[in-house]
Amino acid sequence: MQLARVIGTVVATVKNESLEGRK
Repeated sequence: MQLARVIGTVVATVKNESLEGRK
């Protein structure tokens, strides 16, 4: 289940970067 945790972290990071880029 560690893989799911890693994927979640990556998704959160990508979303955060996307929000930063849009602003």
